[in-house]
Amino acid sequence: MRRGDGGGRRPDADTAPSPVYAYSAPFLRAGAAVQAPLPWVEESTPQGVLMLKPGQTAYAGIATYSPDGEGGSTEKTLGVLFTDGNGNGISKEKTLNLPNGGVFFNSAAAVTYWQDNAADTPTW
Repeated sequence: MRRGDGGGRRPDADTAPSPVYAYSAPFLRAGAAVQAPLPWVEESTPQGVLMLKPGQTAYAGIATYSPDGEGGSTEKTLGVLFTDGNGNGISKEKTLNLPNGGVFFNSAAAVTYWQDNAADTPTW
């Protein structure tokens, strides 16, 4: 999530006089036919809400599979929704094309809460 990228957020985010907040974690849907979003990694919950000033970025890590997971399929798209302070989706879903013809997801797939440092996202 980067201020001013237009990715489902306020178009004035980069120039707004007030901060933009990164609440909870993004809702991610792997594949067009999937109804439920990926679960959030509870152990990655930050101590507070991330406040983004112009030029700042928030990061969320995605685990797409684990050998311990079950089933799975290669998905070509990823749906993304941002959340409000109550954990509800607040934006129209943005569909992203995944690289290399798709990415494999299984039952262990999950997403971290927003972090202020990209290095912190893969530690869960």
